[in-house]
Amino acid sequence: DSGEIVPSSLSFDGGGVERVPLETTLKVIDQKSLAEVMLPKEVTVETAASDVPYIRSVFRFKRLCCTSMDAMSYQKQVLGRFSDEWEAFITDELIPVLSAASNGEVEGY
Repeated sequence: DSGEIVPSSLSFDGGGVERVPLETTLKVIDQKSLAEVMLPKEVTVETAASDVPYIRSVFRFKRLCCTSMDAMSYQKQVLGRFSDEWEAFITDELIPVLSAASNGEVEGY
């Protein structure tokens, strides 16, 4: 049909406005061997279509900490600061949004 748009690829960059269909998500999880980190322990990719209550989001961040030339005391100080910042982010930012989303208080969740 004219007027239909069929994408040639998907970018899972969080920039979309619609949810990715579960079947598509499960195929990507299987292809990239991510079931262990994204699905509940008791669920496999094969059973997920009927069993999955949720799919976890997985994030990886890279931050430059130190170089091998930096003193160990400095490296420990920087890593301690990173840990404190991460804890504050989880407690002050992420958990409140996820909690609100699970209660239906955030649009799109």
